[in-house]
Amino acid sequence: TGIEIRHIPGLNGGYQMVSRQFKASEVKLLVDMVQSSESLKKKQKKQLGEKLLGFVSREQADEIR
Repeated sequence: TGIEIRHIPGLNGGYQMVSRQFKASEVKLLVDMVQSSESLKKKQKKQLGEKLLGFVSREQADEIR
């Protein structure tokens, strides 16, 4: 899908996504729009919001929440 992954060597290394489809600020805007929607039910807002948070890192998702 065109997502670049970088390997970080070493004892505390691992893998890191180099680029993302959306910036954290863009995801926050989209989540805010979903949450303020009057046409979605509460459960739909929660589900869609969580899907959107999947586009950012865990730390960024926690900040947006």
